[in-house]
Amino acid sequence: VLGERAAFLPFVLPVVFAVLVGSRGPGFFAGLLALIAGFSQTQVEQRYTTANFVQAGLFILVCAGVGWLDRRLSAQRTLAARATRQFELLVEGATRYAIFMVDPAGHVTSWNSGAERILGWSRDQVLGQHYSAFLPGPDARETVVAQLETATREGRLTEVRWHKRADGSEFVADITITPIFDDDGAHLGFAKIIHDVTTHRAEQRALQ
Repeated sequence: VLGERAAFLPFVLPVVFAVLVGSRGPGFFAGLLALIAGFSQTQVEQRYTTANFVQAGLFILVCAGVGWLDRRLSAQRTLAARATRQFELLVEGATRYAIFMVDPAGHVTSWNSGAERILGWSRDQVLGQHYSAFLPGPDARETVVAQLETATREGRLTEVRWHKRADGSEFVADITITPIFDDDGAHLGFAKIIHDVTTHRAEQRALQ
């Protein structure tokens, strides 16, 4: 049906490239130019044949499919970006909880305002520091290694443990550590949530 020449086939990739680089507007313009060029390079006696119009129609369908796919991907990217931003605002606004990320080795990679309020370190001071800086005692680093290993093995670690603030004072923390993986299963690090329960524990002891 397509005949011996596929006049519009060489223009498919340029149209796809135009859509990927410049979105649907430039892609539509590239498709229009491709149609004109395809008809122009066809011999006059074959230009208005059924086979040539079939090729042009298939080319238009392919271009429309590429545009539709780009629109769907763009919508998904917008939704993903919006969800990410909403999550970031939620984490940043949770001032009663220290919420931060560490890499697989235990170094801090993100830090919310709650972490700054509870632990006393600013984001600039703490990024890149090892999480063991928040634990008292000489075996802090070994404790962190054991925590991260347990969280990875069991999928989550929840415990109550003494933690240390930037000024050296200590407090009782209810902590949760969760390993984070990407869609391909690569280990990105750990999310940690710390809740200062010192006052709550003191109130419980006072009631006993």
